[in-house]
Amino acid sequence: MGLAFDKSSVVKEYKDEIDALQKSNDNLAKKVGNLTIEKYFLEGKLVSLVHS
Repeated sequence: MGLAFDKSSVVKEYKDEIDALQKSNDNLAKKVGNLTIEKYFLEGKLVSLVHS
């Protein structure tokens, strides 16, 4: 009894989905990094304003 689908096409679909999710994850990690830097910058500005 054979499979009703082509195994290689299913594997390719999963690999494509993994690639898309990894790109999304990379973009989100970059955004988190940028927001963290911005947060620390703004905290520094706030402290300098309070102490001036």
